Amino acid sequence: MDDLSISLQVPSSIEGQKNSLQSLIGRIVEQKGSFRNVTEEGLKEEIKDAAEGDTVMVEEDATLTGEEPQDFKSKKDEIYKARDEMLKQIGCAQQESAMALDFISLLLSERTPGNAALTLSPFLKQTLPVGSLGAELVQSPDAAQAERQYDEMLAMGWRVESLNKAADSLLDSASRLEGEMRKEATYWGQVLAIKEKGWSLSRLPREKHTLGVRYGYAEAYSNFRDRGLAALRQDEEGNLNLDCGHRSSSKRRLRVRILLDGVPISTASDHPDADPQSGSLEQEILDSRNGIFDEELDLELHREAEHLANQGVCRVDNGILIPYEEGKHIEIALVPKECIEDRQTSKDANTADVVALSLRILLSQAHQDNLQYRSQRPAPIREGERPRPVYAILKPIIQVLQHRSHVASVYGLLNDYRKSLIKAGLPLSIEATTLSLEPMIGFSEAVKLRSSRSHALTNFVTALSSVKITIYALDQLTPATIHVKTIISPSVGTTYSIRDIFSKADDVVCTSLPELERGVSHLLLERIKRYIPATIGAWRDAEVGVMILTKFNTALSRRETLSLALERKSLSLFLRTSDSVERTNTWIWYAEESVPTEPKRLQEVLSDV
Repeated sequence: MDDLSISLQVPSSIEGQKNSLQSLIGRIVEQKGSFRNVTEEGLKEEIKDAAEGDTVMVEEDATLTGEEPQDFKSKKDEIYKARDEMLKQIGCAQQESAMALDFISLLLSERTPGNAALTLSPFLKQTLPVGSLGAELVQSPDAAQAERQYDEMLAMGWRVESLNKAADSLLDSASRLEGEMRKEATYWGQVLAIKEKGWSLSRLPREKHTLGVRYGYAEAYSNFRDRGLAALRQDEEGNLNLDCGHRSSSKRRLRVRILLDGVPISTASDHPDADPQSGSLEQEILDSRNGIFDEELDLELHREAEHLANQGVCRVDNGILIPYEEGKHIEIALVPKECIEDRQTSKDANTADVVALSLRILLSQAHQDNLQYRSQRPAPIREGERPRPVYAILKPIIQVLQHRSHVASVYGLLNDYRKSLIKAGLPLSIEATTLSLEPMIGFSEAVKLRSSRSHALTNFVTALSSVKITIYALDQLTPATIHVKTIISPSVGTTYSIRDIFSKADDVVCTSLPELERGVSHLLLERIKRYIPATIGAWRDAEVGVMILTKFNTALSRRETLSLALERKSLSLFLRTSDSVERTNTWIWYAEESVPTEPKRLQEVLSDV
């Protein structure tokens, strides 16, 4: 009886669903797979095999039944007895719980008769009145004195221990709070210092509870603009750390070098605000800003260099080469900071610094132009986006460099002529004046106004690319001028304009140095041809020709001819006289000191003729 267990759970309805159509289809698919694999012959073989297997099992069951017969009647009686015993136990439990409920309800009826009457049994309500059973608190007998003292000491000990734990917890909380306050004070103090320096602070787009500093340029290209925001992380001490992520740009810089036959002779210094010895947070922000700015500048320079091949600009590896002077090039490349050499002291060191600074100024001006374009009224709606413009950064640099080279060539030409004329006793002085000084003087004031920055910078570059050279040749009152001007639009080129106030002729415009050489030579020869009759009495009545002076010598009754020439190749002033008897005399004044020259002056030579 004790080993018999009977389940009171309601039978599941799953057994009745085993023979449903849905269940049969699922079982067939699970056993056979697709219905394509089920054939009539295969089913017949399986039924035949299953019948043979059932025959064997029936024979085995019959053998077991014969060996071990079971008394089903005794098993049925055993189940009925267990059922009766179970019902008896359930009835006892129900009776005892009902009596307990009546006792509690009757006890509570003294104080809350309304609620207690709801749970009283009908038999108890008829037998006993409500509130007939009550309870009172009975005072416990006095305990022994020693036991009371022990209880008091135990209670006091528990109270002291609890108070000590509470005090320790408060002290720990106070220490933790003090540390947090110190960290927060350090954190917000450094945040305030960054804010006072002028940096823009904002929340990170994907981390709303984290502050970030924006060091990028709002008008830069999109991928550089988005990278210009870094998180300000707080370390264990409360100090700020700059987290630029995996796209940090503080490790590379734009290097500008001047190469002589491929060997660097001068390197531009790093950013003026760079301080590698300082480990401050502001310096990290500056390094990141300079790095991302130089990366954008390098990209824009490569884009512009594709359109300047006709000016000799070429891209080698990851750098850009710009022709500078004879045998020299300016190399611009984005390299790691460690690869930038120290600034070398040479005559071209300032040139490298000026080029590096000019590149960054021109990119900043391009950002300002973008801002001005976005501030204007938008254009009508059109299909497609506005094409990304190619910034003019290298063009102004090439313009100024070519202008300097051409001006130096003009000075070399004039100096060669000046040396020859001075040896011949002919005065010649040269003065240079930079044109358009007003835009240069007002540039610092113009940059304060966004609308006039671009115009002021253009005028500034134009002023650097325009010079007026004044030549005082043989006459200090009527000078001649050479206006050298280099332009970049539509293409880089230099023009030379010669004006002679003495001759009052139209300006002679030259587009190359050979043309300028011929024009200057003609100008000086014209001055000399007019200077000789004015200063030398023997030639006062001479007739002035294209390249000669002709006079009639009355004493010798013959005509004398004076031929003049200025030769740049031989760096000399050539003078030849001849007469009708075909006697010829030649005098040459060389500019070079190493070549023997005519010791007499031109005036002495012509006075003796």
